[in-house]
Amino acid sequence: MDTDLLTLTPETPLAAVTRYFAAYNLVCGPVVDDENHLLGAVTVDDLLDHLLPHDWRVDMPELDPSGAPDRPGGPR
Repeated sequence: MDTDLLTLTPETPLAAVTRYFAAYNLVCGPVVDDENHLLGAVTVDDLLDHLLPHDWRVDMPELDPSGAPDRPGGPR
């Protein structure tokens, strides 16, 4: 078991947090202070909230359960 957990700090730049998530295929990461006390966590959703435009959902087509874009009038 790997015990060397990489951590983030409140001062970790957004670009470094993004690389951290991508490099290790993570969905969350611990945020610690200078004494390694856990302060909280950052999630991939937190990252997306900062990286995507605030109205990104407005321009996103709705998806049906199969993953195909909805079409007015139903499937063809």
